[in-house]
This record gives sequence, C-alpha cells and structure tokens, in this order.
Amino acid sequence: MSTVAVSKPDPRPVYLREYQAPDFLIPDVELDFNLDPALTRVTSRLAIQRNPDRPAAARLVLNSQVHEIQSILLDSQPLPSGQWNLADDLLSIELPKQTDHWILEIHNTIQPDQNTALEGLYISGGKFCTQNEAEGFRRITPFLDRPDVMSRYRCRITADPGRFGVLLSNGNRMHAIENPDGTHTVEWVDPFAKPCYLFALVGGNLGLLQDEYTTGSGRNIKLEIYTDPGNEHQAVFAMQSLKRAMRWDEETFGLEYDLDLYMIVAVMDFNMGAMENKGLNVFNARLVLADEKSASDELFESIEAVIAHEYFHNWTGNRITCRDWFQLSLKEGLTVYRDQRFTADMTDAGVKRIKDVQFLRTHQFAEDAGPLSHPVQPDSYIEINNFYTLTVYEKGAELVRMIATLIGEENFARGITEYFKLYDGQAVTIDEFLSAMQRVSGLDVGRFKRWYKQSGTPRLAVTESWDAQTSTVTIRLQQLPASSRKPAATGPVLDGTTDGSHPQPEQQNELYTGALFIPVRLAVFPMDGSDPGEWGAEAIQADWQSETGNSGLLSLQNTEAELKLSCPNAQKAPCISILRNFSAPVVLDWQRDREALLQLFALETDPFSRYEAGRELMLQILLAISAASPIPDATAIQSAYPGLIQAFRSLLRDPGQSDLFKAWALPLPSFYDYAVRLDPLDLNHAWQSWRALQAAIGAALQTEWQTVIERTVQFRQGRTKAAIAGRKLRLLAFSYLAADQKEAAADTLFENFRTAETMTEEMGFLQLLCDLEHPHREAALQAFRTKWAHSDLVLDNWFMAQAASSRSATLADVIQLSQDPAFRLTNPNKVRALYGTLTRNLIVFHQTDGAGYYLIRDQILQLNHSNPQVAAALCRAYSRPLALDPERRNHLRAALAAILAAPALSNDVFEIANAAHQSLLDQAPTESQSTRSRPSN
Repeated sequence: MSTVAVSKPDPRPVYLREYQAPDFLIPDVELDFNLDPALTRVTSRLAIQRNPDRPAAARLVLNSQVHEIQSILLDSQPLPSGQWNLADDLLSIELPKQTDHWILEIHNTIQPDQNTALEGLYISGGKFCTQNEAEGFRRITPFLDRPDVMSRYRCRITADPGRFGVLLSNGNRMHAIENPDGTHTVEWVDPFAKPCYLFALVGGNLGLLQDEYTTGSGRNIKLEIYTDPGNEHQAVFAMQSLKRAMRWDEETFGLEYDLDLYMIVAVMDFNMGAMENKGLNVFNARLVLADEKSASDELFESIEAVIAHEYFHNWTGNRITCRDWFQLSLKEGLTVYRDQRFTADMTDAGVKRIKDVQFLRTHQFAEDAGPLSHPVQPDSYIEINNFYTLTVYEKGAELVRMIATLIGEENFARGITEYFKLYDGQAVTIDEFLSAMQRVSGLDVGRFKRWYKQSGTPRLAVTESWDAQTSTVTIRLQQLPASSRKPAATGPVLDGTTDGSHPQPEQQNELYTGALFIPVRLAVFPMDGSDPGEWGAEAIQADWQSETGNSGLLSLQNTEAELKLSCPNAQKAPCISILRNFSAPVVLDWQRDREALLQLFALETDPFSRYEAGRELMLQILLAISAASPIPDATAIQSAYPGLIQAFRSLLRDPGQSDLFKAWALPLPSFYDYAVRLDPLDLNHAWQSWRALQAAIGAALQTEWQTVIERTVQFRQGRTKAAIAGRKLRLLAFSYLAADQKEAAADTLFENFRTAETMTEEMGFLQLLCDLEHPHREAALQAFRTKWAHSDLVLDNWFMAQAASSRSATLADVIQLSQDPAFRLTNPNKVRALYGTLTRNLIVFHQTDGAGYYLIRDQILQLNHSNPQVAAALCRAYSRPLALDPERRNHLRAALAAILAAPALSNDVFEIANAAHQSLLDQAPTESQSTRSRPSN
C-alpha cells in the first residue's frame, strides 16, 4: 500500500482530566450589532471579574475567530496594542493588578455572508441567524467561549428596516426605536444567566404566527413562530405541539416556563435539527413547517418531538447547563429521554418504544461496534462538533431511562425536583445529576456510572433449564464484554492520540472495566394454563422485584446472576421473555429456536417484546435463506417456514391489535440489521435473500394484504390516530405485494400515487415506484418534481426517493441529480437528502468497484472547506461495522487515504476519517495489500 501522507490539521486532544475552572467570570454582557451581510459591526461590553476560587492570573485569554478587531477599551480607556495580542485564535489581554473587576469593550467586524460553515452569525435565505453551540460565539466576538461562564445578556440590534424588519434575540423585548439615519434598533434583555452558546440573534423580513399559553400558575406567555412570509399557516401544528409540550412538562415534572415570551424561528440553512437558545429557538425549517399535503405522518411526529425537545431544554440544558462539553449527555441524554416520554404519551407508548429501540440498534449500536465507538462520557476529544453523536444522545437517554426503571418513575420525578433545588442556575456535571437521583432513592451511583465510562454495547448471555421434577425453571444471566469496549481515552473518534493502546492510570479501575448495573425486565408465560399468581422467585447475586404474578424486574449488579422460578402445577416448561420493553441497551446472546419465538410472538403482552420475537424469528429465517444456494423461490420459502406465515396471518386478522402495532411488527428487519449479522458478507447474495423473503410473504398473504388495502381506503386523509395507523399499514401491504408482483404492480402503484391525498401516501407510492424499471417511475418523478417545484423542503423528498432506490442505475441518477437546479451543496438538508440517503443505501453505496465510496469522497473534500460539520457527518458512512469483502475494503481504504492526504483538512473530517482508516488498517491484510507499505500516521 502506498504511503499516505496524513495532513493533520491540529489534532491536539482536549482531556477531561485537565479541566480547570475559568480564571475570570463575565456576569454581565452588553452586545451592539450593526447588521450588514458583508460586514457586520459588533461591540461587546463585558463585565470581567476574577474568579475568587482561582489563583490570580495576569492575562485574560479570550477565544476569537472574528474577521477583524478594530479597537479594545479597558474601563473606557483605549488599550495600547502592546497590552493585547491575537494569535492562534486566542486574544490575550494584560490586565491591571490593582483591581479584580473591569469593563472590557471590544469593537470587531464579521462577514456573515462569507460564513458557509453556518457557525456563529451567518446568512440563510437573506436572513441573519446564529448557531453558537458548541463553539460558534467566538466567531461573533472575542469571549470566554466555554459553557461554565454564565452571563446575563443585554442585546441591541440595528439594521435596515426594509431588508431586516424583524430583529430578535434572547429574553424579553424591551423597546424598539427608529433612528435618524433610517435604521431601526431593537433592544432585548435576558434576565437569566446563560452560557454564550445559548445566545441567539435573528434578523430579516419574516412572517409571524402568534398565540398565547396560560401556565398552571396563571401566567400568560406570548408564543411566536417566525417563518418566511406566506408559510405562517404551515407552523400551526408546531404551535400546537409547543403548547402540548409546555402543559406536559408542568404536569409531569412541575416545570413551568420562566420568561414572558417564547419564540421559534424556522430557517432553511441549518447544520442541526434545532437549537434551544434561551427564549429564541432556531429551527431547521423542515422541523417546523407542515401541513397534510406537504408533510408525511412521520414528519409530523418528528416535528412534535423536536419542538418538545428544544422546549424541554429550557430547564434541562439552559437553567442547569454543562460545566464542560464532556458533560454533554447531562443535557442531551436527559432531554432525549424527556421528549421520548412526551411522544409516548402523545401517541402510542408501545409503538414509540419499538421505534426508539429500532433507531438505537440500527444506528447507535453500529456506532458502538465500529471504529467511532466511544463512551457516553469520553475522557478526550479532538473536535467538539464530532461529540454530538448517537452515543451521547440516544444511548445517553437509555441510561436515564434505566435510572427511572431502577428507582421508579415517582422517585425519578422527585429526583428531577431535587436536581433543580440543588443546582438551578449552575453549570454542573453528570455526577451532580446522579447524586440528586441517589439522594431520593439510594441508587448506587458509583456502580451505575460505569455505564457512562465504558464504550461498546454490552452483551448479556442467557441460558435456561427446566426441572420437571420440581416444576422449576432456572434462568442464568452472564455479562460478556462488549466487542468494542475499551477504555474511554482510547476511542479514536474522541481522542487525538495516534496510538490508543495505552490507557491512562485512572482507567485501570472498575469504573472502566467493572460489571454494569443492568435492569432486566422479564416474564414467564405458562404453556398449560397453570396460574402464574402461584409462582415464586428466588434471585441469586441479583435483586428481584415482582411486578405481577408472572413478571418482574431483575437488577443484575454482578457479572453473573441466577433466577429460579418455582411453578407449582406447571406440567410444561413455560415460555420466557427477557428484556421486556428493552429495559437495558444490551445485546442478548440467547439461543432460541423458532418454535420458542413463535410461542412468544403469540403470548407476549409487552408490545416491544412481541415485536422483538417476530424480528428475531425473521432474522433467523433470513440467515437460513442466505445460507442456501441457490436462493429458494417463494413457494419453497413458504413451505419451509409455515409458522412465520401463520403468525403474520393471525396478527393481520386479529381485531384486538392496533393497525399501528401491526404496521411496526410485520415489516422485515432492515437490510442493514440483517447484513450486519453476516460474516463474511456477500452483499449481493444477502440482498437477493432479503428480497426473496419479502416476496414470499407478499405472495403467501396476498388475500390478507388485499383485505388491509380495502379496509384502510377510508384512511387516505385525516390526522386521527386511526388514519395515521391505517395509512402506514396500507403502505406496508402495498410494499409486500409489490415485492411479489414487481413490475406487474406498477399500474396500481401509479394510480395510488396519482390520487394520493397526503404526503405520506404520495411519498410512499413514489418510493415503491422508484424501485421499479417501468415508465410509471419516470412519470411519477416528473409529476412530483413539477407539482412541488415551489417547495424547497418537499423537494428534499424527491431527492431522497431516488437516492434510496435499489436500482442499478441509482448511482448515475445521484450524479445527475447533483446538477438539478434545486440541489445546493451549501444547503445541509439537500446534502443529507441526496448524499446522506445514498450512504444508507447499502446495495448501491457499497458497489464492488468502489464508485459509491469515491463519489462521497469527492463531496467530503468539497464540503471540508465550506462546511466541515456536514463533511464529517458524511464521512461517518465509511465506519459502519460490515464484514465487507477484500475488494470493497480496499476501495474504502483508498477513498479514506485520499481524504486524509488532502491539504488543509479540517479537524472535523480528520478525526472521523482517521479513525475509520485506522480500523481498516488494523484488519488482517488481504493478498492484494500484503506487499504494500503501511501508511504512516
């Protein structure tokens, strides 16, 4: 292999162990903005004071990435150039020793219209907006850009009223004036101290949707959602969602909104989904604007969840914030858990749990199993923007959920109250959150914190035995090491070291290696009609808490545990269900035969566990089909697996089960979830096996699917729960029939596309047509493109549908689509819609010749200079833990080597690409590379 000259940008890691409190504090901040897209003038007046808990420092060092510093004044006196220095994005100022507080005034300029990174103050669609988390504020004005410096803000904004008629910032609007020069100024004051990452500013000509909310204590809160003019009607659902979230947080946790005004602004160009700036949330417009014609049911639910998530941050994130960025999951894991509970209460709790776990296992488990694996709280990182991961958010939420499971929801709510009683208005750590939970419940937080410090997904081995003589079932559980578990500082994505083989001394203890505290919900179901109320349980090396006659919670605190269930009068071994409601984020290592899974699918009352039994059954059958050569046809599959067909038939015909549960329980596992189990992975053979089972189910249950289609025709419009569920099940029925009938289904699919009354059906049928080689495909695509040419957001769906197609021509289609006038590489939504979708399309992205890898490589290198965050996100596609063949792995290495060799590579991209590349190098060398030299790092 040719030597790769890795152009490391500045990969100096940041370490948790090196945290020190700031030498200076800034309790009050005044900001003046004179807005101009080409050159905005900023004046900041900072009340600086020494931190009494730190030794006196001679110089104040501020983070600074502004265009130009024009002047600096200290206590109203100009500061000579010899008393300040700007180097390496740090502004160092010499301070007089006679006092411990000063007023520092800085005049600087920035260039918002040149800010393609979309961090700090930038222009989106002719509007000013900000994104300051994590380190964007330093791009606005020099500052102590760290979350443990909390300040009260007063902000004055001046602009041309013709171009920027609406001027917004955090807090409460104090007054607005017209200036003699024709400009106007608006002043805002936020009375609550906050870190600078929560500062926000928006300026532009905006439409406004207004409403009010009355809190439980009788306060009236003004609610305002700003959009592009003409889109106000599409924000009605977001407004309703906001009011539901405000009420829910009061009723569930006793948390009432604290300002007099709550604002949301929808912008087209945004790196993230949304940002929780105090009182002024900035949202990706995709997660605000919706109506039944332009937004799918899935998007409606996402909007409600994200609106709630950002609102919930007002308390869990804003009122109590993070001491440092290693504590990110303190606010994000907790708030994701809160928004999951809210959505469960607003929709269907069982199905919501299925969806959350499905997302976790497909995406976060993949992160845990690959080269980007890291703990929820790492010990180091290079680039903070790469820290906003599924592990920190989704796995972090699972850790909070486990605490609630272990101590009970009532104690958890008391713990939240205690948390705010102790730490409101402070920047704290995960330890403080855990200590609040311990105070109200006695939770062993020392043992539980291991979850935060250990990487990888733990495995839980399960064995069971039945003693017919004593009517006793014995269940043995054993914790096994996670395949990717390693000390926190050695995780390559959040560590800058080139050699991660030497853990720090503090990592040699049980915090990093000890057994985890795992809550295991389980149940047993009698197979012979015996009464489970008479059963008894004895736990060994674990705590058992009985919940009903046949179910309970086993708290596993050691490497091994055993549960003996005495089942008087039982003549047969019971059916056992373990990890109900997915009570812990672990992988079960449990050998169950298909008959046991079919029994559980029929008997289980927990929605997740019933879904899980069906999913595991389908995965086992898929693995059996893929082991066959040639792949059996539909008739042979139906004959070989009649139990699966009958289980599906019974569920479809069961009037006691909701359409929504059926729609989530009956699809095949995703192709990725199946492919990741194959080692080695013959990608094309696996795809044909997956399609064969789908076609067989479609053919075997044709009558039942047709019945579903006829019954759900009444749900082609409307936003009721029944209509939403009916549409999802209806589209599932069509997808199974199309898998069986293929091009013969084109006429029916096109007619349903043409007459669709909701975006759910319009997009659903378009996606099914996109997988076909038929003239209706092109006709549907052209019709959709013409109909929605006016809607930038809806056209994202058009790009996604084509990039997700399994057709052999899809890669060529993507290249052609990148030239479409509606596509802009500068817009993160478009990049995610086209290229992000392509990377998740395994059969196309992982083409044998590596063409998919090289196409994404080229986009990463383009984006590296303009928007490193989006470039790094695309680069994660190279890190999925698939057992690819040597030819594909060699192409992956080549693509990553080219990225790493590029000049001026950003920290964002370097950290991800280097980890993925190193992982490929660590794999056993193939014959084709055995004579090549190892790249130097």
